[in-house]
Amino acid sequence: MLKVQHLKTGYGKKLIIDDLSMHVNKGEIVAIIGHNGAGKSTLLKSIIGLLPAWSGDILFENQKLNPSASENVRKGISMIPQGSQVFDELTVEENLEIASFVLNDKKVINQRLKDVFATFPILKERKKQSAGKLSGGQQQILAFGMALIKRPKLLLMDEPSLGLAPGMVKESFSLIKQLNQKYGLSILIVEQKVREALKIAHRAYVLRLGKIALEGNAKEMLKSETYKKIFLS
Repeated sequence: MLKVQHLKTGYGKKLIIDDLSMHVNKGEIVAIIGHNGAGKSTLLKSIIGLLPAWSGDILFENQKLNPSASENVRKGISMIPQGSQVFDELTVEENLEIASFVLNDKKVINQRLKDVFATFPILKERKKQSAGKLSGGQQQILAFGMALIKRPKLLLMDEPSLGLAPGMVKESFSLIKQLNQKYGLSILIVEQKVREALKIAHRAYVLRLGKIALEGNAKEMLKSETYKKIFLS
């Protein structure tokens, strides 16, 4: 579904991603792990179109992606950035309506709202409440709803556990797995909580200084003594 081939990109003159190649298959959860500064978030920004590629190709369903986030959203890619980033002063329902901007059909939007509320009953209960008054976990669920209302084929997630209370972290990862299984949704997830990410992922890539250092089956990585020593101690 997604192929990144020999990608180079960065900020200003600083190279962050250096000749990186990776892929995500249909219906697969792929984790991107690595220490701070490895280039994980930069990779997601380049895929969605927020950061232009200096060289290399990014292909979605065998077609090159445009350097335009709005066009890539229309093609079926959604992204949940760090910290969820909901609109605090707007209601839950208004946040979802804004997220549906690509649909351009009121009937479709209304049906998608019903679907989101059926998937996340807490959002239906709080639909007239300001998003800023939700708990951190509820804001994360709203961010999921805002992404899913577009019915994406590929969901990019940048550290979904960031800012969540410890008790909500497990619930958040469980929800990600459920969404993958229920909708057949392909998910590319960047996460600092390596153990939790590897538990739900099918495959994983380890980034180091903008390059793929290692890749493999996520469950095998979780059991590997090398990975435990580097990430899980």
